[in-house]
Amino acid sequence: MNLLLVYHSRRGIIRPSLNVQPVIWLCLGLLIFYSAIPFWIYRVDDTAALPDAGIWVMILIALLTFLLFLALIWYLFNKSWNSLGLPSIGNLVLQFKQLTLWQQFVLYLSSFTLLLLTAIACLLAML
Repeated sequence: MNLLLVYHSRRGIIRPSLNVQPVIWLCLGLLIFYSAIPFWIYRVDDTAALPDAGIWVMILIALLTFLLFLALIWYLFNKSWNSLGLPSIGNLVLQFKQLTLWQQFVLYLSSFTLLLLTAIACLLAML
C-alpha cells in the first residue's frame, strides 16, 4: 500500500501527494473486524472474555497527551530558537544535505527513536 506514490498535476507542476482512500478503507475494515470479533468468539466458546471496550479511551487519551506534548515542545523549540541566536532551519537543512548518507541515517534513526520512546512514555503514563 504505497500512499505517497500518487502524483497530482496542477498547472504543470507534478508533486507527490497523500492518497487517503486506502487508509480510510483500512480503518473501516479494522472497525468492522473489531465489531465482528465478539460474535465469532462466542460461537466458539460461550465463556470467552473479551477485552474491555474502555481500552480505546485509554489509547485515545494517551494519543492526545502525546500530541499535546509534541505541540508544546514544538512551541518551546520555536520560541527559544530565535532567542538563542542559532542559525535558521533552512541553513540547518542545507548542512544536513551535505552530510554523508550514514550520518543522515543515524540522525533520522535517533530522532525516530526519541519520538517512539516519547510515545511509549505517554502510554506508560496512563498505567
